[in-house]
Amino acid sequence: MKNRYIIMLLIGIPLALLAVVSFMMNQMPPESRPGGPGIVAQREYLEKHENELVEAIKEMNPKITSVQFDWSTVETGDIGNGTPQGGGEVIDVYGQFNHIKSSQFVLQMKLRNDKMPDLTTISAPNDFTVVKDHVGIDFE
Repeated sequence: MKNRYIIMLLIGIPLALLAVVSFMMNQMPPESRPGGPGIVAQREYLEKHENELVEAIKEMNPKITSVQFDWSTVETGDIGNGTPQGGGEVIDVYGQFNHIKSSQFVLQMKLRNDKMPDLTTISAPNDFTVVKDHVGIDFE
């Protein structure tokens, strides 16, 4: 009986500590999590490569002539692909185009192993839209 109690403690305490650490890590903002550069460094990297991002957008939609990024919206997240391990980590940046105040888009890139954006994976997961009467209309 005493041996069971000791075994339960030896298993239970590390599991409880692991759960607490995992919970605490998920509560931390991404920029302060260990294991790579923070969101500030990632945003600075994207800002340095703004011209490449703009060119990618113009290739996706030739009617877009100018792009206004909202650098305060840069965020990272995980994406799924239907498998248990998921599709990896991505970084998103939002903005407007053609100086249309009601326009909106999001660019998404995968994060490399060093947690920096992979500019070869630039995509727009949603359409480029203009909001009119609370409805998003595709910009074509």
